[in-house]
Amino acid sequence: MGFNITMDQRWNWMLAKLDNKLNHWKGMQVNLAGRAMVVNTFMLSTTIYFISCWRPKEKELAKVERICRNFLWTGDTNRRGIPKINWETCTSSKDSRGLGILDIVALVDKLAVKWLIKAWSNSESSWAKLIFRNLKDLTFVGHPGWKDLGILTLLFSPLPVSPKGSSLVSSFWKSWNKAKQFIRISDEWKWAAGIRQNDSIWFPISGIRGVEPWNLQTAKRLWNKGFKQWKQLWKQETNQWIRFKDLDPRHRVTLEEWTLLQGRCLAWDPSTSRLLSGQDLPCLEGLKWSNGERISRIPNFKENLDVHHTLNKRWCLSWTKLRWELKFMSIWHPLIETKKSVLMWQILHKGIWSNSRANKICGVPPWCKRCHRCIEDLAHLFFDCPKSRIVWHHVTQVLRLTNQINWQQVLLGEVVGCSSRLCNAIRGETLWKIWRERCAVNFDQTPKEWSIEKSLYLLGKRISRDKRSPPFRHHCIYLLENNKLIPKWVPHEGDDRFIHLICNAL
Repeated sequence: MGFNITMDQRWNWMLAKLDNKLNHWKGMQVNLAGRAMVVNTFMLSTTIYFISCWRPKEKELAKVERICRNFLWTGDTNRRGIPKINWETCTSSKDSRGLGILDIVALVDKLAVKWLIKAWSNSESSWAKLIFRNLKDLTFVGHPGWKDLGILTLLFSPLPVSPKGSSLVSSFWKSWNKAKQFIRISDEWKWAAGIRQNDSIWFPISGIRGVEPWNLQTAKRLWNKGFKQWKQLWKQETNQWIRFKDLDPRHRVTLEEWTLLQGRCLAWDPSTSRLLSGQDLPCLEGLKWSNGERISRIPNFKENLDVHHTLNKRWCLSWTKLRWELKFMSIWHPLIETKKSVLMWQILHKGIWSNSRANKICGVPPWCKRCHRCIEDLAHLFFDCPKSRIVWHHVTQVLRLTNQINWQQVLLGEVVGCSSRLCNAIRGETLWKIWRERCAVNFDQTPKEWSIEKSLYLLGKRISRDKRSPPFRHHCIYLLENNKLIPKWVPHEGDDRFIHLICNAL
């Protein structure tokens, strides 16, 4: 029945199950893209299923993170490898310059928040009453005199909650203290801030935090009116608004405020009357994560890391954050093979293990084994080496380019007369061929005879047969509307010509 089983026994059972799954992948020659897929699909899926029922300790979570990190860089869970790229960058989403690996430590806090909000929404359930059975004893850290606080005050206060109760309930409140910075009130609920002022003074502040800047002053005026004044503007017995000319002048409500509030409330659902009567509370639908996802989902997002400063320092550039984000977003496309997208991602982060980098750690000779002329750094490996120059010369002949390709077009993916995704698809095929030849020479293997013209020909046929939307001949532009970047797909004039050329490469 599962009685008298400690948390350590449960966790050891989960680790043993994890090892059994990884035994099929140990010793296999899987590239970085394949290992990242194994980590997300096989390893972390089992862990997430386990932590949805139990709350492990931080040291146990650190074991799982160490297993994932070792397998990602070495392919073996028991052997520690040298990381090529920072782990925080790898656990970021692909749109945020990461590899998309799930951060198990952050997911534990978000899962606990999900259960806490569910218990709040279903307060009459027996399991929810067990979680909130010691609600009156909860206080804020550093303020032990504040007791018997409401649930809204505990949830939305900027002060951390001092956890009390069982280990599971205490872990829920600890996770809430960490993850509540990622939670915001949805657009449907933030305009109820002034109405819900009596429930908690912090709830209106959380609502105003998500209002657009040009509406901030108006929102503050509505909040200052308070619940008691707005309650007089609504006829609870008839569920209708009082006419503006019938308002008491002592309320000091202007026509602009009256029209704004009425327009906002009429845009809500039919439960507006219950909201104004003080009967409804925000639930899972009223709260969202900071990236816009629902609370019911557990998205893989983290704080915005200022990686563009590090990238500008590595590449000696002065690009903006948006320009770097567009570079990383353009390398992930359904028609670009994942292994080639990961290779371009490593190049942008300068995470390729060249001989000059290996010489500083392992003592490997730094010279290029293909030409035996120069030190093999990232630029020499993919561009300056004579062997690489020959490959890029064939690419320029196929594409019929009049100008020579520079290092920014090769390493950073600067567009050459076509959309960025098509350019990255062609660049990925070329970089992957150079990388395979280099690895074969370094490990004393015979490189496969596979011409770049054949690779481009197969890429063109794959693009022509694909019917998914949007295809390569449409590129993504971002339009600024209401202070937000909105993506829009528009046709690119140069793509049809490039696709026709690579389809006739042979």
